[in-house]
Amino acid sequence: MQSLFLENGEQYQKELTRMYDGMKIYKAIVTSSSPSSGSVYVSIPSALGANISIGVSTIGRNVVNGIWKVPEVGDQVVVAVEDDKFSNIYILSIYGEQPPSEPVVEQFSATGGTITDSGSYRYHTFNSSGTFAVVSGSKTVEVLVVGGGGGGGGNADATTEYALVYGGGGGGAGRYTTASLAVSSGNYTVTIGAGGVSNGSTSSFSTTSALGGNKGEDGQYSGRGGYGGLSMFSGGTGSSDSEGGSGGGGTGAAGSPSVDVDGGAGGSGSTWNSFKSFGGGGGGGAGNVELTSGAGYVGPAGTTGGGVGGGYNTNGGNGTANTGGGGGGQAGANAGSGGSGVVIVRYLL
Repeated sequence: MQSLFLENGEQYQKELTRMYDGMKIYKAIVTSSSPSSGSVYVSIPSALGANISIGVSTIGRNVVNGIWKVPEVGDQVVVAVEDDKFSNIYILSIYGEQPPSEPVVEQFSATGGTITDSGSYRYHTFNSSGTFAVVSGSKTVEVLVVGGGGGGGGNADATTEYALVYGGGGGGAGRYTTASLAVSSGNYTVTIGAGGVSNGSTSSFSTTSALGGNKGEDGQYSGRGGYGGLSMFSGGTGSSDSEGGSGGGGTGAAGSPSVDVDGGAGGSGSTWNSFKSFGGGGGGGAGNVELTSGAGYVGPAGTTGGGVGGGYNTNGGNGTANTGGGGGGQAGANAGSGGSGVVIVRYLL
């Protein structure tokens, strides 16, 4: 037998609370019922005697395609009576049957990464590869995936005196991807891309991925500093006679070109939902046309994770770990490595 009551158990329970509070409850016997009209009449022997029948309200009862679900004649039912005049009567249940309960919604629970609650959201931050595990329930989550940053450029002819002349370009920041995904019980693989001496590595959350940033170009023996590596935005490109390396591209802006012996600034990074800043490009390495300590200015690092360019015979700075920042360029020493990537999952509490 199909349920007598509305399929939406939550709605019916609210009706019970709102309407039937304080009413008198009786056992009644069905004396007539009609599926076409929905009418139901009952006798209430304990209050009105066995020979008096009275109509019952349709509120709370189920109708499908014009056919009402009604109890059969002779069924015992539980009714609520509004007042002593029996003005309105409502069926609560067939005797021994409970009305449908409120649907049970399985609470969402997940593990993995470093968990932080901020405002109305919970964040799972993965600084190393791991697993986002949904223990129970289902939810739509927002995901940020940042690839590893590219390394800074050095010099194409590092074995000669020209190694100190032409600065390498800054490394490009790791690219990033954002997505809104439906997740349910199960495991989701998280991979964190390493920052590169060369190109950065890819990061991923399940099937959503972000490529690493490109390595900055080496300084060219032909007479110019290296171009900055590619990210979401391009690296800087200096003029044909600039000795300084150009800045690497960032996730928020392009790298700046070098000017004469001065390294170009790395491109700026980005901020995701006011929670995580990432993706600055590496600064270009300073050129040194006079082969002395009076080298050009080093390229400033891109904001949010880029490494600073190297100066005269000093190393380029590394990109900051877990920002995907690009490494700083250099000439005559060691270029900086890119910073590792990061994956963050967030959802409403």
